[in-house]
Amino acid sequence: MLLELTIRNFTLIDELHFQLGPGLNVLTGETGAGKSIIVDAVNLVLGGRASTEFIREPAEKALVEGVFVLPQVDKLYQLLETYGIEVDHDDPLVMTREMSRNGRSLCRVNGRVTTLGNYRRIGQFLVDLHGQHEHQTLLNPVAHLEQLDNFGGEALLVLRGEVASCYRKLHNVVIDLERLQRDEQEMARRQDLLTFQIEELDSAHLQPGEEEALQQEKTILQNAERLAHGVTAAYQMTYAGSPQQNSAYDLLGKVVAELKTLSLLDAALQPVTEILEASLYQTEEAAHVLRRYMEEAGPDPLRLEQIEVRLNLLRQLKRKYGASIPEILQFRQEAEAELELLVKRESTFTDLQEKRVQLEEEYRNLAKQLTERRKQTALILEEGINRELSFLGMNGAGFTVCFQSCPSPSALGVDEVEFLLSPNPGEPLKPLARIASGGELSRIMLALKTLLAKVDQVPTMIFDEIDTGIGGRALEAVAMRLGQIANSHQVLCVTHAAQIAGWADHHFYIEKQLEAGRTLTRISRLAEENRVWEIARMLSGNTESEVSRQHAIEMLKRAQGQKSLN
Repeated sequence: MLLELTIRNFTLIDELHFQLGPGLNVLTGETGAGKSIIVDAVNLVLGGRASTEFIREPAEKALVEGVFVLPQVDKLYQLLETYGIEVDHDDPLVMTREMSRNGRSLCRVNGRVTTLGNYRRIGQFLVDLHGQHEHQTLLNPVAHLEQLDNFGGEALLVLRGEVASCYRKLHNVVIDLERLQRDEQEMARRQDLLTFQIEELDSAHLQPGEEEALQQEKTILQNAERLAHGVTAAYQMTYAGSPQQNSAYDLLGKVVAELKTLSLLDAALQPVTEILEASLYQTEEAAHVLRRYMEEAGPDPLRLEQIEVRLNLLRQLKRKYGASIPEILQFRQEAEAELELLVKRESTFTDLQEKRVQLEEEYRNLAKQLTERRKQTALILEEGINRELSFLGMNGAGFTVCFQSCPSPSALGVDEVEFLLSPNPGEPLKPLARIASGGELSRIMLALKTLLAKVDQVPTMIFDEIDTGIGGRALEAVAMRLGQIANSHQVLCVTHAAQIAGWADHHFYIEKQLEAGRTLTRISRLAEENRVWEIARMLSGNTESEVSRQHAIEMLKRAQGQKSLN
């Protein structure tokens, strides 16, 4: 459930913070007051498309933030854990979206920065938003199959997942078969090439880390004289000494000998004597190491040439097979696997054909089960939609789910689905796009959402002007149905209809105000007396009319009475 919404520097809003409640939350106000701006802000909180046009002048950034009570949905908690977002079941979830004029958009979940894709996937579990544009999805038959499957619930969706998994396996087998069925001459040429490449790489005896080791050895050999001169000097200063200068070892030996004599007079010198004596032994060991280095080091033109030849070979192989030795070895492994497939292609071809037959049979059976389950679901959906349409004032309308077979199988099965409608008795069933008016689309959408609400785990539903094109008794029915959905879901509804506003559990008024020469959008929660004033305005546009006020009072009482019966 959406608890709080904070909006800053967003179109006409400079700073807005308000709290929503459970049940039906209604936003009303004059046309152009900014009601849909609130919906746009919520859409942005859920991961909707951002635009610099949303940022209020002259601000550099805009921010929208929603605080949510988390629904008890295991998939959501698993998703949050995957993204490294720690949250307890009783903790709220804070979704923050920030936009800058440079086009950057920052997404945070509980203060943790995340990608827009991850942010959007989390938002899908929190709010189901239905605007006027969504009615257009009803006109698109491609969306009808998804709506039918969602209505079918978990069991149908699991079966659809099994069909998709089987289809992917079958698709991969078909690709492997097509690769094996290439022209024999091409296969022979490919086999020869792979054989040559593998032999070339095997003859090189590549080892991981070899190139780095060779480069290091090359550097040492190229600087052999400098290293020999430096190590010799170090050895002389450390141990050998010279006629002009004692070595560090000799000087340290004299110090140790002197301190040993002195420590007989004062035991306090014994510890430092032992430390220096140990250093003397370490100096001697270091000198031996330097001497061995002097004996073994030195120019080796033959070895340097061998390294150059080897490195040149590695450069040639890298140009052909990969940017590094690990990539070259990976290429060799893949080439060997492909060569093995080519060599064994006859037996492999037979195995793949058998596997294809098995998977085709498995796919047919699963797709048949999916079709049967969809048709059973469609009957329930048809009955429910027709019942809802009758309740919503479309008496005699007929809604049907039409099935056709796909031209070719897919991961979604073998069904093409389209919703058909007969708006009046005696008229033929036709696609929605050809006959449905705006008001009819609104009611069909509400009917769908009413039925889907019974299986929908998303706790909050938003309707942006669901009353478009509807009036009279039908509008009363729409208001009642929204109120019923609000018994199990939090509902946020932007409306111009007094009938819907009368059903509100929480009524918010949106208005424009002029402050310091700037137009601002403000929101306020209406108390009961102010609700009467607002509903009277919505009914007649005249808040001073006693008739309108009495009508508003009666409407509120009637809605309250009907709500108590639900």
